Amino acid sequence: MPPSIDPYVDPSELQSPKNQYIAWLDIMGTANAMRRSVKTGAVKVLKMHNAVLDVQNDYDVDIFPMMDGMYIVSDEKFELIGFLQDIFRGYAEYLVGESEQDHFEVYYTSIIRAAVAFGPLYHGGDTTESVSETIAGSEGYKNSILVGVPMADAYEAETEAPPFGIRIHRSARTLAPEGEEPIPQYWWNWWEGTDLPENLLDLLNNYFEHFEESRHSEYDEQKLERHKETAKVYLKEEY
Repeated sequence: MPPSIDPYVDPSELQSPKNQYIAWLDIMGTANAMRRSVKTGAVKVLKMHNAVLDVQNDYDVDIFPMMDGMYIVSDEKFELIGFLQDIFRGYAEYLVGESEQDHFEVYYTSIIRAAVAFGPLYHGGDTTESVSETIAGSEGYKNSILVGVPMADAYEAETEAPPFGIRIHRSARTLAPEGEEPIPQYWWNWWEGTDLPENLLDLLNNYFEHFEESRHSEYDEQKLERHKETAKVYLKEEY
């Protein structure tokens, strides 16, 4: 006999969603990397999670890991932005340093990008027994649940971010908590006060060139050209 299933949830008992900032952080090209080598794909994914764990405790953020990406949520925009800046700066410094080593192969470069949105979010951790006894009684599981339109906004906006870029979705550029100002930028400049853009752009150009010359590249030509151009504009301009 199949197990008895009762998926009923009482919507009248749901708590009101909370307006928060949310980012989707992702590694570019993970699926193609795993198709070529599961080990290579795993290393790229684990490096990103390593970097996030190194920074997580310095900021008031909640992390929702999703394999080769993650959602990061915070009540405060500068907590979220500060978290992302530390991730991007640290990751860029690491990659630039690695690229100067004799053993470095540009193919293994892990390129991250992110987008930030704002709006109402439901947290599974707030689920009470009056909503669902099953979910309320599954502590670890319910704390991994997050629901809200800003998730989709951040996820979709990330696909339009430059390589190693942070895009600010329209919701975060036009809306904010009461008494606060929205984030004015379209792209967020995370490298201020460093010489990382020039070094990182050199590395990215070598990365793109590798795939342009590869006979077995699965990198879509149109996407490659778009990524190369947006990286150049983003890392050479001030926003």
